[in-house]
Amino acid sequence: MRRHLLIFFLLFSSSVLNAQTGNSTSLNEKLPARFPLEEAEITYTIINGAEGSVRLIFDRNGWRSYETKEIVFKRYGVSSSEMRSTLTDGNMMYSINHLDSSGTKSSDYTWSQLLGYKNLEQTSKAIYNQQGGQLTGLDTLLGKPCNVWVFEKGSVAELWEWNALPLKVVKRVPGITYEMVAEEMRTQPTISEDDFSLPDYVNWK
Repeated sequence: MRRHLLIFFLLFSSSVLNAQTGNSTSLNEKLPARFPLEEAEITYTIINGAEGSVRLIFDRNGWRSYETKEIVFKRYGVSSSEMRSTLTDGNMMYSINHLDSSGTKSSDYTWSQLLGYKNLEQTSKAIYNQQGGQLTGLDTLLGKPCNVWVFEKGSVAELWEWNALPLKVVKRVPGITYEMVAEEMRTQPTISEDDFSLPDYVNWK
């Protein structure tokens, strides 16, 4: 039994790499909230052009988040799959393609810079406008009032956001569009540091 536990521990230890190299803790201490909740877990369903699911967890008022998605596309009669994860830790982003074990690291200071002197509503509107978005109306999803944005260019065609938290997204990929729709939101999730860990098998570019 002890031998089996040791093997399990070794396998688990080699499967993840804690990624606390971002600055979400410091941003959470000095800036307004990035999302309207301190922490949450949201599950989305992929429909209308593709099939699959997405799980988003976040804490530190949204300054740290981890999104995992599994999607199956069918284009021109051919099926293809996508399995990706993205860890956002403050200004740092770690994007992983699980199908080929590749990953990229990048940084984005837009939200932290604007939230230094604007509130969340002003910041999100400024960013979506800069991205070419037009606010077209209001809607309600999961009981939350959402702004509805339309974008002429880019991978996002439409966005339903509740105080910058996306609850529905219409996305463009070559050959098709599909929808990512929030089905459930848990505001007291059971999440731990391990949920924000990165696999150690990733070949970072």
